[in-house]
Order: sequence, then C-alpha cells, then structure tokens
Amino acid sequence: MAYFLYRYVLRLGFLDGASGCYFHLMQGLWYRTLVDAKVTEIVAFAESKQVSIVDAIKERTGIDPVPKLLPAQEDDNVQRNAKRKTSNLKELS
Repeated sequence: MAYFLYRYVLRLGFLDGASGCYFHLMQGLWYRTLVDAKVTEIVAFAESKQVSIVDAIKERTGIDPVPKLLPAQEDDNVQRNAKRKTSNLKELS
C-alpha cells in the first residue's frame, strides 16, 4: 500500500486521471504481490529440493539467470583472466 501511495501521490500519478489510478493500483499492489509470491515459491522450492537459487529459477521458470556472454565479451574475459594469472604469478615470485 505504501508503494501505491508513493507512486500515486508523491510521484503525481493522480494527474493521469482514472487510467493513472488503475495503472498505479495494479503496478503498486498486484504486480508487487505477484513478484513476492514468485520469489517465495522459488525459495521454498530451492530449500525443499536442496538446490541453489540459480538452479531453482531454471527449474521453476525455465529462465537461465546467468547471462550468456557474446563472443567479443568472452574474448575480453579470457584476456582479463590471462592478465590476472600472470600478475598473480609475478606476485608469487
């Protein structure tokens, strides 16, 4: 309810008229409730199956929460990791 009031009153949502009231009501109450329910469901699933949160998200939603790297980003990561390894080896010497 506080989020709805923040959006509707403090962020001047009331200036949008009736459609603004409906939008901010749905966004502030219904959507937040839906998100909280989904988070609770995934956490409960992870605890019951003894899996990580990442695996629980994959299993329950079919979404991979770990982003895939583009080929250019993979090359940059390989170069950064190589630099870190050589700097670590220099520190150890």
